[in-house]
Amino acid sequence: MNARNTYRPVLDRGWRLLLLTAFVVGLLAAPANTARAEETKIGLIFNTTDGEADLSFNYMAKLGMDQAVTDWGIDGNLYYPASATYSDYVIRLQQCVSDGNVLCFAVGYNMHEALYDVATSPSNAGVHFAILDYAFDTYPANVRGIAVDGKAAAYLAGALAASQFPGADLGVVAGTQIPTVQDLVDGFRNGAQCVGNGVDVWTNYTGAFGDNGSGVAAATDMINNGAAAIFTVAGPNGNSALLYATQYTGRDVYGIGVDADQYLNLFGNGTVDGSDHLLSSAIKGQDTAVYETIEDELASSFTSGTVTYGVGGGGGAAFEGGARLAPYHEVTVAAGVTTYVNNVDAGILGGSIDVDYPCMPRFHTEIVENDVLAIDWLAGIELTLTVDDPITGPNPDITRTAMADATGFARFQDLGTLQLTSGMYVTMSGNIPQAGGVVTKTHTIRDLTVTNVNTSLDTVSGTGHVGDQLSIQYCQDGCSWRRTVTVDGDGEWVADFGHPDAGGSTPEESNTLDIWVTTVGEALWGGPNGGITDVQWRGVEIGAHLNDNVIYGQG
Repeated sequence: MNARNTYRPVLDRGWRLLLLTAFVVGLLAAPANTARAEETKIGLIFNTTDGEADLSFNYMAKLGMDQAVTDWGIDGNLYYPASATYSDYVIRLQQCVSDGNVLCFAVGYNMHEALYDVATSPSNAGVHFAILDYAFDTYPANVRGIAVDGKAAAYLAGALAASQFPGADLGVVAGTQIPTVQDLVDGFRNGAQCVGNGVDVWTNYTGAFGDNGSGVAAATDMINNGAAAIFTVAGPNGNSALLYATQYTGRDVYGIGVDADQYLNLFGNGTVDGSDHLLSSAIKGQDTAVYETIEDELASSFTSGTVTYGVGGGGGAAFEGGARLAPYHEVTVAAGVTTYVNNVDAGILGGSIDVDYPCMPRFHTEIVENDVLAIDWLAGIELTLTVDDPITGPNPDITRTAMADATGFARFQDLGTLQLTSGMYVTMSGNIPQAGGVVTKTHTIRDLTVTNVNTSLDTVSGTGHVGDQLSIQYCQDGCSWRRTVTVDGDGEWVADFGHPDAGGSTPEESNTLDIWVTTVGEALWGGPNGGITDVQWRGVEIGAHLNDNVIYGQG
């Protein structure tokens, strides 16, 4: 099946899937006019100076070009920008036109402004342009946007990891929170959580794609927290994290690559240490997208608009499909796991599985901000919140409703005169058809305060319920870096972000972070039923007066 479908940028998933199934296998037959193919010049402009050396996104785009050269004899030309800037992208795109290429690819969303400006120049109206990982709101007649459903590929990877390591926690090392990365992070988390065995997926946003060491630090943090497998979506920074995880000698830790089959490139087809611990890779299918766009050009069927490649299709004789998982290579995967993943693939393609639903709805009761946050519910559903103070009797003290937004998030701020406090019973419910009906989560608010943030020692401390295990998060590019602490017998706790060698190999010591006046974070206690007591904190001037903890409110 061919998974290409051309449509306006925003379409209902059901229409996407209908279009996905509307094509036939024979579309990948070689173009009839092979003479024209051999004379056709096609250009590929990379979005980084080293191009295919990233062994990831750019690499996969070049594979598609290489296959087209092999199959049809086109004249393929590669262009490397002097820097990853608008001006250098414009120079290379215009060079692609001047060199006589009839189709010019921009490899990456960050080239969209440069591509649009070059493509809309009147002198370039006769040249076709395509951009990977970007969809314009409106299209010039000579421009195609190409989207590959990376979220679906990542969902498959999450389903694989959670079913291969049932009940074990997983990690994601990500770059920055740009939409394409966020899709991969969310897809992996959703696929893992929807296996239904209580897996926890931790994400660290390193804030960098270049290899600056933060990827390895993030992987170390997750390994110390017990992660069984780590998915990396941070370019070269993620590659280093992937190598570190798979080569870790303290215990078995598995890695999952992205964009390309990283067993073949990063692990040298099994010649690099750690290849036996690479579980798979979530392939976005840029190879398929480039190859089939060239096919359209040769067949004189190039169209403007957005073309999306989903799971299960595309490729024909050239590739296995669009969004897909790489082979497992050296890792032995149980037959039941393979069957489960194949069924998930079929469910995504058939529409019975929604990769946007995370399967683990929860809520945070923020006792300082005095609000309740719904997180990871289903987009667009009505949520009902009740709060019951047992001191006032058995009936709920308030009932509120709110609509979940496109990410499944809602904030309940209007609690009237009610002040959230320890011991209150909180319930949230919503109708989720994918979960079989109404889902209800409950939580009893726990004793938890932040009493001091020391920007000199880089520590955060407070009080809580004796024996509770808390997650103290440091929020920068998302709340990801964490320390896990236990409330001691005196009801006190301290999270140390500044001393990696302060007492051993526990998660608190896994990396060093500086707390500044502007630093924000959260102290969380998670109950067993989907609710969380949440106190937010921020760095303060040394010696500043803490007024009943209100100084930490960030709501």
